[in-house]
Parts: sequence; structure tokens; C-alpha cells
Amino acid sequence: MQKHDVIRAVAVAWMAFATVSHAADGYIAAVGVGTNANRYLKVARICDLGGTPIATQAQADISGDFQIVEDVAFLRNTNDDRLVAVLGDCRDFVPAEDYEYWAGWGGYNHYLEGKVAIYRATASGDVSLSGPIHTVAFTNLVANTRRTESYQQRGRQHGETWRLAGLAAGGFAVNASDVPRTGARWQPDRDHPYNWLLVFDRTYAFQFRADMWLGWSDGGRNDVAGFVNPFRDAVASTWAGVSGTPTGVLRQYLINWDSGTLTETANLVGATDWCYYMHNVAPLAYVGETHALSGGVTVRDGSIACNVARDFTSGILNSARGWGRAGVTGGSEAMGLNSDGVNLMVAFRCTNGTNRLYRVATTNGAYTDTGFSFVWGGESWTVTASDGDAMAMSVIAPTLEIAKAEPSPLVTWHSFSGQSYQPEVSTNLVVNDWQPWGNPIHGTNGEVGVELPATKGPPLFMRVKTERE
Repeated sequence: MQKHDVIRAVAVAWMAFATVSHAADGYIAAVGVGTNANRYLKVARICDLGGTPIATQAQADISGDFQIVEDVAFLRNTNDDRLVAVLGDCRDFVPAEDYEYWAGWGGYNHYLEGKVAIYRATASGDVSLSGPIHTVAFTNLVANTRRTESYQQRGRQHGETWRLAGLAAGGFAVNASDVPRTGARWQPDRDHPYNWLLVFDRTYAFQFRADMWLGWSDGGRNDVAGFVNPFRDAVASTWAGVSGTPTGVLRQYLINWDSGTLTETANLVGATDWCYYMHNVAPLAYVGETHALSGGVTVRDGSIACNVARDFTSGILNSARGWGRAGVTGGSEAMGLNSDGVNLMVAFRCTNGTNRLYRVATTNGAYTDTGFSFVWGGESWTVTASDGDAMAMSVIAPTLEIAKAEPSPLVTWHSFSGQSYQPEVSTNLVVNDWQPWGNPIHGTNGEVGVELPATKGPPLFMRVKTERE
């Protein structure tokens, strides 16, 4: 359980808790291109994470669904099966009717276009893949932009990057960025550089597009991942950085569903003696009383860092801010998995083709190599991107507030659809004697609450158990 001590006005008479349960299995998904030029989705289920792990795999040829694959992400699900989303067929394009206007230097509209297909990986029996069970095609106008003569003369080139993230409250986000690469000059293009986040809710309906910090690139991988902060839906993004100053950057944003905006809440910068080049970012699972979803980052020298604090704080990315570090030979991508119930579980895709499994202590970020690794079977291929299933098991803990104290206390909290909330009460914290108060409350993406009886007897304690539906 996670203790939240959020209602301070009534001292210790009120407490709030959130509990989640985890199975002992974790999943890894990857997309890539086979030696036969077909596009593939592969999923591995790693059983017995806390004991002697063993992996079983499934493969799907998704060439009929995609011409190009960009990224893969696990989505939150309401049962033990895993939902795997694939992003592909993406482009930044100018409609044909704008070409003549463009040639006249007047300006043009350009659009972001792509597709997300969602597949199901089974949680019982031999692991298998089915789908797509849902497909979302999107086209989003970026802006009307003006092409300048100086731009044409300097001949700058764009480098579009497309990334996909599952969100803790359900749904997903697509990150589209276009960052210039101009030889030795690392600065934004004058034409139309951008770093957009397209946000889709748990019904997979598009909700809003928001701007994120615009960085630079030397051709490295930038990334985005969903998080909990620790009571809110959030995303984090990385920019790989370039040689010299400044270094790579990790930024965290809260998702404001009501207003359709992002709020930046943390800005972490790499250090020359720690994590210099941010390479990718991945969510980690909820574990124990003090840990909420946080993130792992790999850097290009093969080192990795993992946040074991409950939240990101701005500054230099180092141990003073709750990060632990380890070296993984050939490590190129981090993947957060479902917890074994005690530890954080992280896998690393390595340049030799293996996926290596580590346990990470929540107290100090110390890494333990489990000794387990596997290579992808099936069709010979080149991996484009990977993801772990930490986000598939996510919940967002409620922050309880007393909306009114008299005559009967009314306790409220912000709820999320796809989660259920069971209020429980007790008059004695020494004895584990929690009793349900009413029926489970289903999340609405709005305020919910429960009224408790006025009492002059012993203090009444309350907690809310939160579970995925």
C-alpha cells in the first residue's frame, strides 16, 4: 500500500491509501523489419519474474497493416492480457494544392499523418498475438508556415522523429518532432521546427495537441514515455543532446485533460560525469509504499540510470535526485516491466541482440543482474523499437480531500475511468480490520466522493483501495 497523508486538516484522524496487485509475469514487445523486408511485431512473456524467469514468444507479420513501423508501446488494460500498440506509416506532408503557393514563397500548410494499430497478447496458455483489434488513423494540421530564401540557400534538412507512449489513465500519446541537422550548427531550423504531442484518451479518441520543448539533434534517438506524477497523468520526453554544451535533457509534463494542455513540471540535464546523452525513457512499475511510476534512461555510452524517487525534480540527473546508475555493456534501450511485487524490473535491449533482465531496488536504485536474457526468435530481423509492460499495469492513486467537515465529513478525490475505488474504514490501525464502506465507485474522469457518519467516538480512519477495472 502507498500511504498518502494528504488530509492534514484533521491531523491523524484521516489517512489515504492506494493498493494495486501485480502478477509475476512481465512482457516485452518489439517491432522491426525482417530480412525479407516484411514488418513484424514480436512479444515475449517472461514468467516468474521474482524466481527463475523463462520467456515464451509470439510473432505476427504486420506487413498488411503497415508499410513503415516507427515505435511500439504497451497500453493500460482492464484484465491480465496485454494491449500492444504499434505506430507507423507516419509523415509530415504538404497537400498538393499548397505546392503552387509554396513555390511562390507565400507559405503552406503541412500535416502530421500516421496510424496506431492495437494488438492483444494473451496472458494465459502459450503467449499469442491477435488483431489489430483497433486502428486509429490521424491527420493533424501543424501550422501555416513561410519558407524563406535564406532557408533555401542554407539547404537545411529536416529529421522527423515519431514516438509512441502509453498513458497511465488509459489511451496513448504520439510525439512528432522535426529537428534540423545543419552540419556543425545545432540550432532550430527557420522553416518549421516543432515538437508536438498528440494526446488520445482511453477510448482512443484524439483530444488535443500540445507543444513541448524544442531541442536539437545529432541524429540520436529522442523518446517519450507515460508516467504518474505520482497522482496525475504525465509524460516525460528526452532529447539526446549533442557534443559540447548543452547536454541531453529530460523533461516531465503533466497532462491536463480538462484544458487540453501540458504543464512542464521538471527539467533534468545530463552531466559529463554521470548521464550525458539522454537516449530513451521508459516507465517503471508501482512497487510498495514509497514508489510510484518513475523512469529509466539509457545513454549512448551504454550506461543507464533509473529514478527511484516518487517524482522527478529539476536539476542535474544524478543520485542526489533519486537516480541510480549502472553500466550495461552494449545497452541501447531501456524497458520497464511489470513488478515482481518487490523490486522494479528493467530489461535492456543490447547491441548483441540480447534482452537482459535486471532487478532494481526501490530504496537506492541498486541494480542486480538476474542472469536472465533472451534473443528474439522467429523471422530474422532488425529491431526498430521495444517497450515493456509497466504501463499496462498502471493505476493512479487518489489524493483525498475533505470537501466538507460538518455535520458529516465528505471525502472527495479526482477519479480516472478504467479504475475502481473501494472506500474502507477502521477505528484501529494496529489491528488490520478494514471494512468496506459502501460499494466500489467507478472512475468518471471527474470528482467522486463518499460521505462518512459524524461520530464522537474513537478516530475514524479511511483509506481507498484503487484497482484497474
